[in-house]
Amino acid sequence: MLPRHQHTPTTSSAASSASANTDAAREVRGILHYYLDECTRARAADEWKKIKEKGALQLFQKKRVKRQRVDGTESDSSMVSATSNCSSLGSSSTLALAPPVFTYHGVTTLEGCSLHDIQSLLCVRQTSDFRATMKLLHGNDFVDGAILSSSPIDASVFSTVNWFALKSSTVLAKDKGFCMRSYAHIVGPPNAAARTLVWTLQPMHHPTPNLLYHVNKYKRMSWELGLVVEEVAPHSLRVSCRCQSSDKRLMPAGARVVWNMLSQLQPAILTLQASKVKSLVAESQWIKDDDRPSCLQCDAEFTTFRRRHHCRTCGEVVCAACSSIHIVALARGPMKIRMCAKCLERDAETPLDDARLAALAGRSSHSFQSTARSSSMDGLESAETFSLLRIADALGQIDPDA
Repeated sequence: MLPRHQHTPTTSSAASSASANTDAAREVRGILHYYLDECTRARAADEWKKIKEKGALQLFQKKRVKRQRVDGTESDSSMVSATSNCSSLGSSSTLALAPPVFTYHGVTTLEGCSLHDIQSLLCVRQTSDFRATMKLLHGNDFVDGAILSSSPIDASVFSTVNWFALKSSTVLAKDKGFCMRSYAHIVGPPNAAARTLVWTLQPMHHPTPNLLYHVNKYKRMSWELGLVVEEVAPHSLRVSCRCQSSDKRLMPAGARVVWNMLSQLQPAILTLQASKVKSLVAESQWIKDDDRPSCLQCDAEFTTFRRRHHCRTCGEVVCAACSSIHIVALARGPMKIRMCAKCLERDAETPLDDARLAALAGRSSHSFQSTARSSSMDGLESAETFSLLRIADALGQIDPDA
């Protein structure tokens, strides 16, 4: 029998590991609350400059105002603000290491989307899902990417380690590579109707050799990206996105990333919903035009200017307002089809079975169990995720407005 004192190092090691995990969880929550505060609190109009606008989508850049110090030198107000924010968080934000040279902030509203939809799009655990999401959001700017691990730091916080590369703005320059940690958490009182999703990408300043292996052919860069989604009404969301970095070479890319995240979020969600289509209704089984004098969904009467359209997944007759064009990946290849709103809603609300929920338990929070995808076999891709990846690749080849 071993002496009692020989067990002490094991106990001490376990206590040290538990303390480290607690510190890591506290730091992650600090990062999430930093973006929650920054994206939801009121912003002084004189500190921001609107640089782009399209409908409800607005993009702002934080002004860099030079102010005279007492000793005669000049200070940058944007850096002072960022540094003060970071100091209040301790080490919660990596901005404490280097004040940002630029900060872009975008805001928009989405109608007809839910928190569940955005959660399904962003909180993924498989590389195929991650690549498809990045392709849908960033188009040809996205070069490659992968999810390397999804070990949870906190039971209620979604977490993954990933890398991705974005195309360089010039032909001769190397593409930009990013080593990132992704965190997400749903904030809101248990009984409150309105909830808020906070999702962020944080740079890894000391990547593992496995991570560096993937990005050594790209120029390593770093920035912070945060997305906050607020439920303002049923099926109505207010989405804010912020990107900041201490590397001024990333200024054009930072503005483009924020714009793409907000402008392509809803189209990406619709594509994700449409990707669940496995088969189409044959034209011979469509509802005849004469049998539907009005739209089945909104009851609007068809006229010369309000044309009939057939939903390819159910065969019903609907108007243009109650249907939309989507690209689906069928066995014969990517194809543009028209789908009615009810078919899209039905596919979006398809629940996970008990087996999948059980597989997710213990690796993600209860708030993410309904949407996070995980697999015990990292090298395999399901038919569903492969189809979504094919759709994302096809978007650059098929004009959705044609």
